[in-house]
Amino acid sequence: MKITDYVDLFYPSAEAEEYAKKRQKKYENYPQDFMVNLETDNIAKLIAPMNFAVATSKMKEFTDDIETLDYRLDCLEDFMNVPELNGRFRQLINELAGNRIDFSDVDCVNSFMQIKTHMDSLEEFLGCIENINRFFAKYNHAIKSVAVKRLAQFFEKLPKSENIFEIAYSISQLKDTFSKTIRSVKIGVNFDSAMNPDSAGLLEIGYDKIYPKGNILEKLVFKSFAGREQFIGEEHFNSATRHTPIDIDTALFRELSKYTKEFALRIAAALKSYRSSVFSDLSELESQLDFYGGAAQFISSVRARGMKMCRPKFLPSEKRVTRLKNVFDLNFYRQLVTQNPQEILTEKIVANDIDMSDYARFYMVTGANNGGKTTFARAVGVCHLMAQMGLYVPVGSLRFPLSYKSFTMDLSMSILTNS
Repeated sequence: MKITDYVDLFYPSAEAEEYAKKRQKKYENYPQDFMVNLETDNIAKLIAPMNFAVATSKMKEFTDDIETLDYRLDCLEDFMNVPELNGRFRQLINELAGNRIDFSDVDCVNSFMQIKTHMDSLEEFLGCIENINRFFAKYNHAIKSVAVKRLAQFFEKLPKSENIFEIAYSISQLKDTFSKTIRSVKIGVNFDSAMNPDSAGLLEIGYDKIYPKGNILEKLVFKSFAGREQFIGEEHFNSATRHTPIDIDTALFRELSKYTKEFALRIAAALKSYRSSVFSDLSELESQLDFYGGAAQFISSVRARGMKMCRPKFLPSEKRVTRLKNVFDLNFYRQLVTQNPQEILTEKIVANDIDMSDYARFYMVTGANNGGKTTFARAVGVCHLMAQMGLYVPVGSLRFPLSYKSFTMDLSMSILTNS
């Protein structure tokens, strides 16, 4: 089971995800120069420094589905308004991921103490789910997006699911057994007509050792084993652990060790099965959380330096109007932040307006070298790109109809030489 089979923070439905995949496939052979010319690698690292590959994938997707974009923007706003989603909740998801790793060596279990270790890990897993539900109960009033609400509902339903209920029941049964150290077992052995051992099985477990047969003096005077169960015959030791000469019981101990390991493996495998039946993969959810958490932090840092970022407003495709107010280039912003991370940038960055409508749909920007022509054009392109990722954009306000693709040309592509 995967969490994203039930909730996906990027797509409102399976149909929306399928549409995005088909659309991306349709345009994959179109020029991708915009990825280089808009310096998208730098933008991706600003948006999601912990996992910029997922930001890059959304740039290449360049979706035109308004429902998907609004779904993502609503989710992003929850991360902006509830920073704990990128704090405490992200920490709990990390704990779940770490708990998953603890089960990687389950196939090597060969003792009951190792089973107890895995059982404790499984109990921590249940506790982590409980803490996640407490988190959502605390912040439920502040969560508005469909995406995060679905995530909360997924975890809320887990304790009531058949698999989780079975895990909790199994642990409660095993905990009492493992709360004491098993020191002895009674084994029943069946023989065939020739008195050869034919089969064996566990009859009883004990929390006290079975003591050796004492002599008359020990029994009557010292009463050293009074009230304790004793062997009726001689006590034989496991030569494999005591380093004593091989005796007639070596084969028996070898078989008992094999049965112990087999039984331990069965319990461990059952615990692993319970664990994987809840969800087998967290990496996809983790990458989505990295995307939104990183984007929310980035927006906060941009605003802290005096610059504006806003939610884009999407217009119907037939309304060919684009209006940007106070747009600025994030790549130039990045250069300035690298030079002085604490500086307020309103005096260093010049924001611009542009209006494309019936009045003017095509602009030719002229000016001296290093006058800001490329910076201005790139700022407009990055705005459209981020808007069609489902993110806030570096502009005071943006209204525009969605594009099906972004095309760019740089100095190396000379129109005069037809290259």
